[in-house]
Amino acid sequence: MQLPYTLTTPREVPKLGLFHASIDEILRLDETQPVKQRHTAARIFRRLKDEQGYLGGYTQVQRYVATHRQRGRDTFIPLDRAPGRRMEFGFGEIQVDFPEVRRKVLEEEKVSGTVS
Repeated sequence: MQLPYTLTTPREVPKLGLFHASIDEILRLDETQPVKQRHTAARIFRRLKDEQGYLGGYTQVQRYVATHRQRGRDTFIPLDRAPGRRMEFGFGEIQVDFPEVRRKVLEEEKVSGTVS
């Protein structure tokens, strides 16, 4: 069995490499901003071109931003249980008419599974 090829050293990016620190700073400052106000890769590309004279392509910036954002993501760990060892519940509200007034009542419903 042949092992897949892996890079031993990162590829050089002669045009973008000089701007890594600027991009990292923009993304670091974005972490404190609301999601809707954060920079997209396209906005970072325009800023680099306009403010710092970047001459490279958009896809290089896009790839770098994507890998930078991937590093900060949480990993999803599925909860795996043996059959018959879990319960799922549904929650909601319903309107109940009492003789004097209509009220909201919380509803719980057992959906599936058993716990032993």
